[in-house]
Amino acid sequence: MVFLRDYKKIEQIGKGSFANIYLVKHLTLNYVRAIKVSNEMIDSEDDPAYQTFLNECKVLLKIGNGSHPNIVHIYQPRLIDNRAIVEMDYVDGETLAKYIERVKFVPIDEVHRFFKEIVCAMAYCHHDIYKFLMDPNEDNLTPDPENGHRYIIDDATKRRLIEKYSVIHNDLHSNNVMRRSYDESFILLDFGLAIQDGNCVKSSSRNGGALEYMAPEKFNNQNIITKQSDVYSLGILLYEVLAGRVPFVLDPMLFSSNPTSAQYDMMNKQQHDTPPSIEALRREAFEKANPGQTYTKDYPDWMEEIILKCLEKNPANRYADAKELFDDYKAKCQSPAPQRKKVRFVPRNRPQTPPPPPAAGSASQSSGKPTTPTKPDNHTQPEGKTGKQNGGSKLNKGLVAFIIIMVVALLTVLGILAYNSYQESRLPRYYNYASSLRLRATQDTIGKDNIIASLPYGTKLLMLDYGNNGWSHVKAITDDGKQDGYVSSDYILDESDFYLLDGIFGNNEAREQISQSNYRKALLKYFKRQNYRGYISDEAYKNLGTEPYSDSREMWQIFCSPKTSGSNSVYYCKEYNKSSKNKDMVVVLQNGNSNALKLVYFYIDDDNNAYVVYEETAYSSRIRNVSVGTSWWTGEKSFSIDYE
Repeated sequence: MVFLRDYKKIEQIGKGSFANIYLVKHLTLNYVRAIKVSNEMIDSEDDPAYQTFLNECKVLLKIGNGSHPNIVHIYQPRLIDNRAIVEMDYVDGETLAKYIERVKFVPIDEVHRFFKEIVCAMAYCHHDIYKFLMDPNEDNLTPDPENGHRYIIDDATKRRLIEKYSVIHNDLHSNNVMRRSYDESFILLDFGLAIQDGNCVKSSSRNGGALEYMAPEKFNNQNIITKQSDVYSLGILLYEVLAGRVPFVLDPMLFSSNPTSAQYDMMNKQQHDTPPSIEALRREAFEKANPGQTYTKDYPDWMEEIILKCLEKNPANRYADAKELFDDYKAKCQSPAPQRKKVRFVPRNRPQTPPPPPAAGSASQSSGKPTTPTKPDNHTQPEGKTGKQNGGSKLNKGLVAFIIIMVVALLTVLGILAYNSYQESRLPRYYNYASSLRLRATQDTIGKDNIIASLPYGTKLLMLDYGNNGWSHVKAITDDGKQDGYVSSDYILDESDFYLLDGIFGNNEAREQISQSNYRKALLKYFKRQNYRGYISDEAYKNLGTEPYSDSREMWQIFCSPKTSGSNSVYYCKEYNKSSKNKDMVVVLQNGNSNALKLVYFYIDDDNNAYVVYEETAYSSRIRNVSVGTSWWTGEKSFSIDYE
């Protein structure tokens, strides 16, 4: 390799179509860095390929003037043996994408760190960089007469300098951000598509970057790329860090089979769709990362408001640049949290306990003056009478003691029962969503035929603990009481997901025809992605702690006829991938308000991962036949749906 005369190769850490990246150690100076080496042979420094390489390096070198700690630093580029080479700092860590995939749920402290570091890095690029790049002669700056080392910069001059020197990244996504291992800081990479003063680093391309992070306006005209386009991509990144995923997920099956259709689908989502609820996705991410625990909202409302402002479809409604975004974030962080008013509760009509009578020999409670002790009476009662009274007193004391003991015992029992009931009320609620789920006796007998009960669909389960090997310890609320045992965690859902799934089935026939768990989960995933709901009863809303009127999601359901019918709104076939162990599922959904019909084609791979490969407006609720063809010209799959 051409660079081996100056460096010792440690390992290859990156590979691309234009260049590869290696971790190396300098042979004479012994420092360790990463180097980027072009794949293309370059004849001379005048070669257009080398000039493109230099342009990217120049932008990064200029950005480095401010030494921002969260932007990767590069060093002098060179041409060695017909290869372009540039050194850069080695960031030991993982990409943001891999970090989120690994931890599933990003702690709120890390979310704040990301805000502070990456938004600040972009604020530097969009705004503050002019302070380190401006040239007094070239920019006609007037020296400050009171301080010859400073210049007079009024608002108009400042705007001119910002416009000239600001850098638009133009390719923000989670694979262009690294999380460094030793200090957990976030580092911004890859300014290969950056734009400065209207000029793109790679003059031959103004490509808009990754589809899932692309601003709506980029799909229509890639020449209209502004700082607000970066703000939108920043909003996607902030959403991803907080929610655990991007708002609009690219369908990998569709992209691999038809990239044009995938791009068109993503364009529609970015331009028209409302992002799913961040809180719901963050709850889902938390529960995946912490099985058996219940999520409590851990971020302020204003954080979501900031993100949604970044994701406005109209650029004019977003922040003007990352500097304005960062300033708003800092201001909201410094604002004191609203103080909860302390309320003292005083019980009404509380009975007044009379004061105890004064003890013998004590000060009088009425007169306030000491009383004179009375002399003992010389006329005593007969001895027998006195003994009888003493015996009665002992009997009464014994009875009182017995009553007290019994009351204490009763209260203890009631307290234990109340405590157990209280503890049980705090247990997370789950539901069986399979057609039949076996409740086993103990975890030690999993895999053996030691079954307590077969739990029907919809059985409520109180989660005691997540066990090993995918089995959970639960109390099942069955007709014959609460049974304690173990069930497979793969077949249970929390309350909100169960009510969502249960409401999808418009009738019992639909539930019977979609009985397998992988198909039910495919529907649940689709409804959550589309932010749809099925029918949810008032009682279910009450259990979820919400009100029906607060649920603004569209309602869609599946209605089926008895199985004896020759055609139906659920159809199974092996058309998309005939070698798969699972059949494809095609369903017709009906809108609960408009009665509009919609057909959705699900492909489920051998690992039970579900993908939507086709959607269309349905012409009938009954499907007679589905067939798939492949174009010999484009390779695109075409679907033919025969309705009744």
